[in-house]
Amino acid sequence: MSAPYVRHFTRLALHLSRQAAIRPTKIIHHAGRIPHLRPLTSTPFRLAKARVPPHRNSFAQVRFTIADVPPLSFWVNHVRPPLIPDGEVSPAECLEACRRYASLAIEDAPGWRQRALSPTAAGGNREDGTIPLSTLYYASIMLMSSPATGGHLATHILHTGVTLDYAPSVLAMARMALKVGRLHDPQFAATKEALERLASGPKSDPYYRPDALTLMGLLHARQGTPAGDERALRFFSDAAKAARVPNAVWQWRPSAVLGQSRTYVRRKQPDRAREVLQIAAKELDNAEVCFEYAMLLPADDPERMPMLERAAVSGVEGAAREMGRIELQRAAEEGLSSAERREREVLADEWLAIAGDKALI
Repeated sequence: MSAPYVRHFTRLALHLSRQAAIRPTKIIHHAGRIPHLRPLTSTPFRLAKARVPPHRNSFAQVRFTIADVPPLSFWVNHVRPPLIPDGEVSPAECLEACRRYASLAIEDAPGWRQRALSPTAAGGNREDGTIPLSTLYYASIMLMSSPATGGHLATHILHTGVTLDYAPSVLAMARMALKVGRLHDPQFAATKEALERLASGPKSDPYYRPDALTLMGLLHARQGTPAGDERALRFFSDAAKAARVPNAVWQWRPSAVLGQSRTYVRRKQPDRAREVLQIAAKELDNAEVCFEYAMLLPADDPERMPMLERAAVSGVEGAAREMGRIELQRAAEEGLSSAERREREVLADEWLAIAGDKALI
């Protein structure tokens, strides 16, 4: 800024300060209205946008461009087990599917979802030109694992799958909403309705029905009421029955077992909870199940310590904390040598470190 302009703004500031010192600023009202005062700035004035509350079609709104589709390098790094089954879909297919999907969603021609997407086709290129929903589903899972890369695109894809009753998308959206306690919110209304259809009866897809029933059970268990608990136990029981149907898959059985056992504990039925957990601890390789089973066993039960240790070495913080507490008790026993006491204190410290607690020694 040149010297004349600097002197001009200096004199302006000095003049305004003297005016303020001489007399208070008087606001002149014109016809009962306060005149619009423009700030001393070259930045255009913009009204702040009001925040729109979530609604049924929140996830259907396009908040992305084609440029938001990650490059091929992203897909090369992410299209691999365990996120994606080996050989199910290629990085190039994910990239092409997402680019085409983004273009169609932005254009938003009437009926584009029904015409351009195929719920039944497997991954890969389709001769009829439709995009397999399975490819888009896998792509959305990878995008969700890196939300900053394409979170809006991912939820838009999943929501589209929900509107087409594509079971993997329904389960993914429902589980995501359930984790944050939002499945009853307006933006997840279509998801909740689709989940209820998937869990409703034998006519729904038997492959996915056990997991749909599990999510329904978890949803009702969150209510924390006697009526909600009763419905939750019914859904968990139905999920176990549905899992016995040929070709059915119960991916979230550990979640059902934990939800069922916690419901029994809440209903003051610890024996029923132990029974459920005992069977699952032997059949499932799940550390959380082992931990909760161990915590319901008496201190002198021979199964308790092996179950606790199994859960603790798998990184369950509560199990590691309990192992640390037990080792500290042992270290305080009478008749131990200094070396034995020190060894138990070191063990306790290692368990507490796994639990994330502050070291004691």
